[in-house]
Amino acid sequence: MDFLAMLKECLSYDPCSGEFVWIKGQRKGRRAGAVDKDGYLQIQISGRIHKAHRLAWLVTHGECPGLIDHINGIKSDNRIANLRPLSKTLNAQNLKKATSRNVSGLLGVTTHLPGKWRARIRANGRAIHLGVFCTPEAAHVAYVEAKRLLHPGGLL
Repeated sequence: MDFLAMLKECLSYDPCSGEFVWIKGQRKGRRAGAVDKDGYLQIQISGRIHKAHRLAWLVTHGECPGLIDHINGIKSDNRIANLRPLSKTLNAQNLKKATSRNVSGLLGVTTHLPGKWRARIRANGRAIHLGVFCTPEAAHVAYVEAKRLLHPGGLL
């Protein structure tokens, strides 16, 4: 039996709520899955852990793309209307907060000279300099404005 057939035999998926429910066995009628440390709902099937958003896509479309995005940014919201396939480039554009290594704590903002902050963004494979600013907040405003123009799939 292929995995999709086994999945449909074990679980029921409601595309409107995004919930999976066990349809046989000891857990029959119970909601399936648990939220992992990163906020994704995961479900264990035959000893293997699967991300629920990938299972939702598979049940609905019969195949699974490389990357699936939660449009609203809520990793446990697996309604099919909230999921979309995307490229690595678009996925990278979905960052909502700076990495832990970022000194400013703001996306697109780095230190430049003492007391100055630089705003940069990547688009079409190249870095674009947006300017040097007196405050990290001003640099971040420039970054957000550019992001809205250059990253149409992003969430900011």
